[in-house]
Amino acid sequence: MISGKDKDNTQDGKKIEEEVPITPMQIFILIYLYSEEIKEIQKKDIIRHIRQSNKYDFSGYTHNVSLSLREISLLIPSSILPNMRINEEHIYTQLKILEYNKLLGVSFEKLQEKENTVFFITIDGIILVKQIFSSLSDKIQDKTVFEEYIDKIEGSKNAKDWLKGLSLELKLMAKDEIADMVINGVKIYGPSLIVLLINLLSPPVKD
Repeated sequence: MISGKDKDNTQDGKKIEEEVPITPMQIFILIYLYSEEIKEIQKKDIIRHIRQSNKYDFSGYTHNVSLSLREISLLIPSSILPNMRINEEHIYTQLKILEYNKLLGVSFEKLQEKENTVFFITIDGIILVKQIFSSLSDKIQDKTVFEEYIDKIEGSKNAKDWLKGLSLELKLMAKDEIADMVINGVKIYGPSLIVLLINLLSPPVKD
């Protein structure tokens, strides 16, 4: 189960941290922001190549991909929302937990206007997403069983077919290569593949 540090307890006068599950909503947010960061890096590389080939000086630039609470609320698929009625505060709390665990950072916050609070993925968040992707190889023991399992979980048919076709390659890949392969799939299938990965790698727990 994917988990993160979220709760502090005291035992024998000492502060300890409990491992708590990261919710499907939080995983979706991290993977989406990670994929957008990769796109931004690739765009920067293209710009650098064009400028260098045209003999322009290239000073470079940095740009963290950031999304507001409002934008994130629009992107989150309904299939990973909890069954109970939720509101702005619920999604905001999910994001603040990720911030507390240093998986997200905040580039702008105004408490009176929570919907405009802007979040970006941190280095710790990027590392966690890579670990999530690399755990795919642990899921693939038997190709037939793996494909049958994919058929049973919720997700886009096209994304399922892509992942089935990838299963043999994933089994032969080093874990470092898997993140790049999966992120290419996310660029093609978007949120539908992220939802499939969440259902594949996480227990069916609602946040």
